[in-house]
Amino acid sequence: MRAVESAYQLLASASQEQLRARAEFARALSGRTFEPWQMFAEGRFALRVMPRDDNVSERIEGDRATVTVQDQGARADVPLIREDGHWRLVLEIPEHGRP
Repeated sequence: MRAVESAYQLLASASQEQLRARAEFARALSGRTFEPWQMFAEGRFALRVMPRDDNVSERIEGDRATVTVQDQGARADVPLIREDGHWRLVLEIPEHGRP
């Protein structure tokens, strides 16, 4: 399994569904087949802060959590949701046609 497919497996079910819908939309427009993980924009990812033992904190509220990483004034908040006993990443994906 490629890394991008593995990353897709770490997503919350709602985020996976949004990417599946994007793949269907791309298929309808182009006539080509797309997999949901192909909706990730390759080369657009860069860590703003590097997680280390001393700069990561978490806030857990039931089945939702936020992991915060802070370093030299930069901050990243990563939303998570617990599904079937596993923590999954929640992506904020704009609707079709919206940047």
